Amino acid sequence: MVGEIIDDELVASPRPTYLDSAEGGETAVICRRNQPVAELRPVPRRGGEKRPWGLDRGAFEVPADFNQPLPDEELDLWERGKTFPRRARGRPR
Repeated sequence: MVGEIIDDELVASPRPTYLDSAEGGETAVICRRNQPVAELRPVPRRGGEKRPWGLDRGAFEVPADFNQPLPDEELDLWERGKTFPRRARGRPR
């Protein structure tokens, strides 16, 4: 259910009351020239329960070479930010 209709110019100005209303569970429609363009509504809160430790135990195994240096080609991709390099380059020394 819509609690309030708000003009877009009012939203542009600092109005903490709209956020307070949303935190209180109210929904508002934001309009531009009397046409609805958005809805401000509360975001459902996540449950207060913490996830149990080991929930995904066994789903992934860390490889034995996990801490070994990366190959030069892969390291170059990470350091230079190029996903598809034009030519292979060695690691800068």
